[in-house]
Amino acid sequence: MSFCAISGNVVSEPVFAPKTGLIYEERLLHKALEAEGGKCPVTGVELDPEKDLYKVKTSQVTMPRPPQSSSFPTILSTLQSEWDSLLLEQVNLRKELLETRKDLATALYEREAAGAVIARLMSENKQLKEDLQRAGGAAAMDTDNENGRLGALIRATADELQNIRTAWKPPKPGDGNLADLKKDGGSWAKQRSLNPHKASKPGVTCVAVDEFSIKRGVQPTNIVASGGVDGEIKLIDAREGQILATPGRHKGRVNDVCMNTAAGVIVSASTDKNVHVYTGDIAEPTSFELKNTLKLHAKGVECARLHPSNKVLLTVGSDSFWTVTSLESGNAELKNAEDENLYCAQWHPDGRLFAVAGAAGKISVYNAISDPGKGPIVEPMDHGDVVKRIAFSENGYLLASAGEDGQVRIWDLRTVQETSSQRFESTPAAIAFDASGSYLAVGEESGAVTILGKPPKKKKKDPWAPVVQLYDHKMPITGLAFSANARSLWVSSLDRTLNEYAAQA
Repeated sequence: MSFCAISGNVVSEPVFAPKTGLIYEERLLHKALEAEGGKCPVTGVELDPEKDLYKVKTSQVTMPRPPQSSSFPTILSTLQSEWDSLLLEQVNLRKELLETRKDLATALYEREAAGAVIARLMSENKQLKEDLQRAGGAAAMDTDNENGRLGALIRATADELQNIRTAWKPPKPGDGNLADLKKDGGSWAKQRSLNPHKASKPGVTCVAVDEFSIKRGVQPTNIVASGGVDGEIKLIDAREGQILATPGRHKGRVNDVCMNTAAGVIVSASTDKNVHVYTGDIAEPTSFELKNTLKLHAKGVECARLHPSNKVLLTVGSDSFWTVTSLESGNAELKNAEDENLYCAQWHPDGRLFAVAGAAGKISVYNAISDPGKGPIVEPMDHGDVVKRIAFSENGYLLASAGEDGQVRIWDLRTVQETSSQRFESTPAAIAFDASGSYLAVGEESGAVTILGKPPKKKKKDPWAPVVQLYDHKMPITGLAFSANARSLWVSSLDRTLNEYAAQA
């Protein structure tokens, strides 16, 4: 009498496997081999049913008559079978547990190895950025003629810009043209409230007016541009409050928009890593269409600023790079890395200089005509915390910076010294000078808007003091833009609204 190595029962058709030295019930073994992929369920040894199994001759065994299911022996037999099944299941579970532990150990080792590779790549990337900065920029072009094509282009327009700025006399307080906010600031209130962007993705992220026409003494058009969380660019009639056109859209949030209606150019920057350049005739706003898509950054583009010549574009991104690009060719003439994520940039009114700032709190000023890759022309100004926005006054003497420390600081570029500062209850998220340089608007993350007035000449050392305070918005301010002669102020906010403020008639 023989017993099956799998079931433990007396075999009726026994087979012997020399590889394992065990006897099995033939029918049961064939099923087990099919289930286990040709391996013995007891030893795990591979068995070929045709070659590795030999039938065994045994005397016929007369099986006892099966007992009644209600008898005590039957119950014991059933319980014994259940117990055997549980033991077999426990054995299988232990095998699976051991395999799982091995897989887990392998995965942990691979994760640790991947972490080491990532750390090494990050270290190499940082070293490459440092080498790139020392080498004068990733895309430093021909520097034989000052700064190559870019330097020649900017120099060619510098004299023209200087003549325009000299001929244009900015309005001054008391001349009858510039709004006297120190006198009428208390009467300022909301004149218009628009919801130009989709309600499904609420939030107006930026606003722009044609500041170039304002600063050239040209009668500006009544067009306001805005960008939103929905990725769309809107052109709005400032007089009627109507949406005139949607030139295009990004796949991500629009971070910045700027325009020059006289040149027929609108530029937008987005978190989708792209910069869009739209061209058209402002007399027909619907004529604006996408002319070029510039892929200048590896991460989101935080800011895009048109050069006063309308031929060059300055951008900064959260990839730590700033770029200066020719709009005609679409090529980055300069591309340089900073040791920080960059959030804002601005051209100096003379078109020769530009400034960038970001997470390190340093405001660096570069000369675009000579080689900017050599570094800032003066020691970077230290705001003391992350700088969210910067702005130049039109006379070019002052630069304002807004930081996460709640401070707005005003710097004199002639001495590179801070001349005034103002602390706010929440983080200043947007700032803008008017065209005369007499007023500075500040928008906070709390939704409050304050307009600071420049101190009189006889009291230059006095701080810039609030002359207008507005509290209609309940969510962060994202953009500010003065109209001509500071007669009104456009304010964009994440509360979906684009508001215009002015003195009550």
